[in-house]
Formats: sequence, structure tokens, C-alpha cells
Amino acid sequence: MSDGRPTLEGVLDPSFVSTAGQLDIAALRRRRDEAREEEEVLSFVRRWLHGKMDILRSELVRRRDGSGPDDLIERLTATLGEGASGGSRGARSGMPSERLQTLGGQAVADIDSSDDLARLPDLTTEQIEALVQRLVSEERRVSEQRRKVHHVIDELAAELTRRYRSGSASVDDILGGR
Repeated sequence: MSDGRPTLEGVLDPSFVSTAGQLDIAALRRRRDEAREEEEVLSFVRRWLHGKMDILRSELVRRRDGSGPDDLIERLTATLGEGASGGSRGARSGMPSERLQTLGGQAVADIDSSDDLARLPDLTTEQIEALVQRLVSEERRVSEQRRKVHHVIDELAAELTRRYRSGSASVDDILGGR
């Protein structure tokens, strides 16, 4: 909690959910919102990794087909445009690099700071394939974390729902007066 908010590790700590029943409504909503924010960050990291994988895979196809750089640009425009509508609810369109590195982990920080995409023409096919494998591995790790955060969000939402159904909280309490 460097800035007062829990880290991803804090959200995934079992006590983040196990103590939810003892929290007042405002604190419970705050935890739910913190977990949702972490989910947004992880969704952004996943999309960012997918974008890099798409670029590298397009380059591998271009090399295999023997097409020129203009074909790569057309293919990338089509490939990256296909995934533009996906993502989590209310996901941000961009995230500062330092936040990405902090929340995405060291592997993401290493990938983000590398200049592999700038050096793409100089990389061998084997180097590109190895980079794709690193990205795939990192995407799996991030997806697993995201799945765990979804579970946390579900548990917190269930507690809010339980309180509403029991009559101990109103809809305005649950939604925060929105």
C-alpha cells in the first residue's frame, strides 16, 4: 500500500475477503472498488501483452510469406483493429508506464523496457519466437491473477448482496448513493 491503496498482493490476500463480513458498508464498497481497479489494471496488461504478441506474430507471418513491410502495416492495422472493442467494463484506454510496470510485475517491466519492437527488422525469427513465448507465459500469469481477482470481486459483491437481501443495507448503501 504505497499510496494508501492495497497492492494486487493485498487484494489477493485471503484476509481481504475473509474479513468482509466485519466491515461497514462503506469499507466493503471501497474494497470492492479496489478489487475492480486491480481487475482493470490486469485487463489492460493482458490487452497490452496481446497487442505485442499480435505485432510479433504478424511479423513472423510476413517473414514466412515473404511479403514486404507495407503488407505488415496493413496486416497490423487489421489485426489490432479487430481487438479494439474488447476489455473490461470501464477499462482505461491508456496507463502510465510506471503503473504498468509496478502492477504487471517484473516480467512485464522487462518486456516494456525492451526495444525489441523497434529492433524488429534486426531480430532473427528464433528471437521473435522466443519473445512470443515469453509474452504467452506472462499473459498466462496475468490471466491467472485476473481470474483470482474476479473471485475476490464476486465474494465482495456476494457480501453486499447478502446485506441487501437481509435488509441490513439499502440499494443506496450498496451503490454508494450513485
